[in-house]
Amino acid sequence: MKFTAIWKMRPMNNPHWFYFYIIPLLPTALTIAGWFFVYRREQSKRRLDRRDKRIETAVALLDKIASDTLAYYADSHDKGNQTANRIKQNLKWLGILCARIDSSLDKPFTGLRTVCSGGDFEARQRKALPPEHQKFIEIHDSVFRLRDTLDKCHDEIRKSRPINDFFRFASNCPLSKYIK
Repeated sequence: MKFTAIWKMRPMNNPHWFYFYIIPLLPTALTIAGWFFVYRREQSKRRLDRRDKRIETAVALLDKIASDTLAYYADSHDKGNQTANRIKQNLKWLGILCARIDSSLDKPFTGLRTVCSGGDFEARQRKALPPEHQKFIEIHDSVFRLRDTLDKCHDEIRKSRPINDFFRFASNCPLSKYIK
């Protein structure tokens, strides 16, 4: 039997539509799909980075609120309500940040706002509280609860990073023991 090449067996006068129309468009379609994939990954990364920065800003603001509130209640004289106004403004900004970060922060933030600006806050006849007063314990407790919830949100961000998903998949891959 004589060997004949495949391309000589079938004349290409009438090529199949798949080879003629689809194959030339395949590189373009793959390029567009790659662009879309990269765009979505970068968009997700930017969103997580913004959320991460908001959490860091909220923690710094929480520290300012805690120190200002403790100083406010330890001293009976607030000249021109400067400390009280600073506490209220920082609480407003922290409320906005908490709402943008996650809805699970509503309850701890409400507790912090109630403890910091409730009771005899901005009262004319306010007295300085001793350091062992229950109010200071409540302030520390509410700051701790909000910081703990912020840390949980931060940990969720780290778990949802795309690069971590890749390495988590790679570590579960059967070939991962051969890759070093």
